[in-house]
Amino acid sequence: LDAILARVTAPGSYFAKDHIVDDECLKQLELAKERAPLHVPVVTSEIEQLKKTFEGTSVIEISDSAFHNSRPELMKAYAIDPELAEKFDIKRWGYHGLSVGSIVRFMLKQDILPKKTIICHIGSGASITAVLDGKSFDTTMGYSPLEGVMMATRTGSMDVAAALAMKRALKIEDDVELERYLNKQCGLLGVSGVSDDLRTTIQLRDEGDKMGSFAYSLYIYRLQACISQMVASMGGVDALVFTATIGERSDDVRRQVIQKMKYLGFELDAEKNTSEMPERHTLISKDESKPIYVVRTDETSEMIERANLILAE
Repeated sequence: LDAILARVTAPGSYFAKDHIVDDECLKQLELAKERAPLHVPVVTSEIEQLKKTFEGTSVIEISDSAFHNSRPELMKAYAIDPELAEKFDIKRWGYHGLSVGSIVRFMLKQDILPKKTIICHIGSGASITAVLDGKSFDTTMGYSPLEGVMMATRTGSMDVAAALAMKRALKIEDDVELERYLNKQCGLLGVSGVSDDLRTTIQLRDEGDKMGSFAYSLYIYRLQACISQMVASMGGVDALVFTATIGERSDDVRRQVIQKMKYLGFELDAEKNTSEMPERHTLISKDESKPIYVVRTDETSEMIERANLILAE
């Protein structure tokens, strides 16, 4: 083995870059556990085990935020004291950078990436990213992966005061427990009361289940709202891309989302949208529409591309 790669999702300027794992990296991971108690302890444990098992082989942490470094500072900031934000590294770091980066790399090679593209990574976790001239310009995830659209088990954006009200109402003891609840017990699972699986939610909707139908409607509404947010951020859009498990596989979600996008110049071809998609990318829009693509994400290849840059240094 030349190297072993570990995807790291963690807030902070240190983890907005890729690193060969050394003592300093392990130290930073340890410090990050308090900031991201759900994600960082797991990957840290994995990295430590890999280093023991494959002694002498480089382990490289690949940042899931690095692609979003190109965003203007305006898109990274919260409306808080800038000195406080700088001191404690509190910014909208953004995630799913590996997925979005792989889509951009592929579309550039195919010469199908226009100036203003919105990439919808819709899986168990979900985010919408505005890509301007091949670079991240804005994205819906923030300090943690909680911000933005409604997800399988995550709330998406939520008023902090409402979250604290939930903490008091449920008699949740500490912040980690609250964060775990917002990450693991909300979203499609929390609203439907049945499942975090979108296929089950669609089945419940089709069977006339009230909460299943509401959960699905809320899910679509949040996706549409966040796409529109990215359009406003860039001042327009030339192409729309669906990717990740749901984005690639659910013709129902794509159809529902696009229904309200005609004002932007997007219209689905119903037959193309429901047909099998064996290619890496498929055009599913009508001829007179702005292009709508389904593009298969490839985070693994993107990690390898990035690791090769580090190993070549």
